[in-house]
Amino acid sequence: MDPRLKIVVAAAAILVILTAVAAAPAGKQAAKGPNPPPPSPECCKNLSGTDLKCFCKSLNYPSPPQLPIDPKLTKQLFQKCRLPGPAC
Repeated sequence: MDPRLKIVVAAAAILVILTAVAAAPAGKQAAKGPNPPPPSPECCKNLSGTDLKCFCKSLNYPSPPQLPIDPKLTKQLFQKCRLPGPAC
């Protein structure tokens, strides 16, 4: 893959994850372990508009240190929000 495309995909992946957890108050994010709280209605609303292909690609990239989220917990948000989840 072209290095520039990797940067674009990584940036998009980070935006997907940030969008999914943006509505959560700091320190109480539904995608941080070990016992995350349930996602807020705002989080689920944001997650409902997620590009699932981009989301799956985001799982291949580490989260930035400023937002240490667990990709497995992020993936579980779909089920917790009662949304159709990605097949990745």
